[in-house]
Formats: sequence, structure tokens, C-alpha cells
Amino acid sequence: MEASGFPDLAGQRYVCLITFRHDGRPARKPVWFAEVGGRLYVRAASTSDIARHVRRNPAVRVVACTVHGDACGPTYEGTARLVDETEPVAAAADATLEARYGTPHVQKTAEWLAQGIPSVLVEIAPALPETDLAAGRPASE
Repeated sequence: MEASGFPDLAGQRYVCLITFRHDGRPARKPVWFAEVGGRLYVRAASTSDIARHVRRNPAVRVVACTVHGDACGPTYEGTARLVDETEPVAAAADATLEARYGTPHVQKTAEWLAQGIPSVLVEIAPALPETDLAAGRPASE
């Protein structure tokens, strides 16, 4: 089994996805998520702030949170991208999201489609720790 890039999120129901506005201010949004292959996946409307911010700036932060967005764990730095729906991981991420959240997840995606708004799948990869290149080890050692 592959190690998680986000170990403290195991068992959590929500994460607060922190993206960044054009002026650099953070934008916080509690979201449902799935972890597949050590990366997090979030489904969002293509017109949402999440999608717009990720298109402009892939730097994100995630933190376990309550349904209201109150942080309840450590913050992780990450890099986000919008996944092409034809990538194999898209089906795996959607299946995991559906298994975790069931009908409400499916209904939300259907609501966007009924409004003519496609959804996007956002992949969040954990940031790599900074390394001391001369020594070949993490900078914190």
C-alpha cells in the first residue's frame, strides 16, 4: 500500500481547500475529498472559485476541518491541477468520492449539469519537502 502524502487526513470527512485569489489572499472552502494514490481529489463546478483559482495559481493548502470549515489538524502545502476526464485516475477518484459520500455527491454533480455547468476534478499533490541539495537530505535535518 502506498504511503499517504496527507497522513493526518485519514478518517476525516472534510478538508478545507485553501486556494489563492489573484491578489494573493487565501480563499477557504470546506469540501469533500477522496485520496487515491497519495493524492487528494475534489469535484467542483467549472465556474467555481476553486477552479478559477487553480487555473491561475496551482499552489494550495489543505487542512482537515469541520463541515463549517473550522480547522482541526495540520496544514499541508500542495500543488493542484485540473484533471482531464479521460485520465484513468478520474474514474478512480469519482468512484472513491461516490463510495465515501454516496447520493449527495452524485446529486450535487447532477445539479451543476442541470444548470449547464460542467464539473471539474481537482487533483492535489503534496508539496515535496525542501531538500538540502548538497547533502541530499531534507532541509530540516
